[in-house]
Amino acid sequence: MNILNYCYDLLNKLKSGEISFSHVINKKVDVLEVDTNSIDPIKDALKAIVNRYYFLAWEIKHYLKGIAINESELDYLIISLAFLRYSRNGDSLKIESQLIESLNALESKLDHNTVIKMLQELKSNVTSFPEVFNENFSKKISLNYSYPEWLVNMIRKHFGTRNAFKTISSSRKSIPISICSNELLVDKIEHPSFKKSDTTPNSYFYIGKKKLYEEELFINKKIFVLDQTEQKVLESLKIIQGEKIVAIGNFEPSFLIELCIKIQDLGKVKVAIPDYANMMMVRKIVSKYKFRCFEAFESPINLVCTHCDNSNDRVIVMPKNSEFGLIRKKPEILLSFNREQFDVLIQEQYDTLKEASNFVKYDGELDYIVPTLNKKESFVVVRRFLEEHKKFGLISEQLIFPFEYGGEGIYFARIRKLGN
Repeated sequence: MNILNYCYDLLNKLKSGEISFSHVINKKVDVLEVDTNSIDPIKDALKAIVNRYYFLAWEIKHYLKGIAINESELDYLIISLAFLRYSRNGDSLKIESQLIESLNALESKLDHNTVIKMLQELKSNVTSFPEVFNENFSKKISLNYSYPEWLVNMIRKHFGTRNAFKTISSSRKSIPISICSNELLVDKIEHPSFKKSDTTPNSYFYIGKKKLYEEELFINKKIFVLDQTEQKVLESLKIIQGEKIVAIGNFEPSFLIELCIKIQDLGKVKVAIPDYANMMMVRKIVSKYKFRCFEAFESPINLVCTHCDNSNDRVIVMPKNSEFGLIRKKPEILLSFNREQFDVLIQEQYDTLKEASNFVKYDGELDYIVPTLNKKESFVVVRRFLEEHKKFGLISEQLIFPFEYGGEGIYFARIRKLGN
């Protein structure tokens, strides 16, 4: 089979958001679809494509300067270059042959000899930046870290050059697995495989050699994986034992586990999840901890009223968002999101926050959380809500950058519903 066509289909699904990068690497490529010898080269190529897409695209355009190429042609060239440069046991002649076959199917007018010559030269030589890029911060950072240039400009405009550089460079660095201890079962972890973190009292990094799921502490539910930044957010919310909480949105199961632990498995945690598959996954994972206080149900924001009243101590809402704070673990976001989506997205976020506010009791708290690095999705949405809803007042808000705790980038705001 033509593995370039196979990878092209996967890349289009990543761009459309139909599948995730982790799903592709962990589950999608299997012997039912490609031969066994192709699996590792395909995974290597896809990792390179997702993490270096914009740089590879620039290299190709730079080499073919003055030659017009459309998106489909560019993607096939990127895939081919990724195979030749980054795949283990890649067959150069096979890749070149399949590329020509694919370009012919596209009725491409690219000169085949020029294309093959380009691949052979770029295979062993990474293109160096022109000297002029040293004076163009956005262009240089964009290509160094393979970010779309418009996103570099946005982060820089919102938070300054220093924070933009630290944020973008941090998002491309790997970190140890972040661990949270289950305070219902263990007070302190003293084990050579776990290193204490200063983020919160029950925060650790896993530095062991075994797979985490083989560790006894993990098997016995005394620890679970939770991003350092999410741990800091949960600590900052100052959740009280026995609270009645409604969480609305596609939260990670580990976030909900820590939420149940913080109320000491008393009170109630109801979770409204808009997506059925996510809801079933959350139920399956959280049920292993046997919390008495937990309930998850499938519901879009406009139907939460059929499951909840307005007597809740706290409502935590995470609307659909750009996820720009999650690029470290979801690099495909850079391929699947574009500027044109912002206007619709921001209005949805405001509408979700507005609807969620109906379920908070007087003197209760509304918490708005978005893993983003865009002020319009965070500060601006909250300001608009406060201006139009005088019964609510801001307690505190914070944007946590990815480089601060070696985790995600997250904005959160604590909003009080003023007494009647």
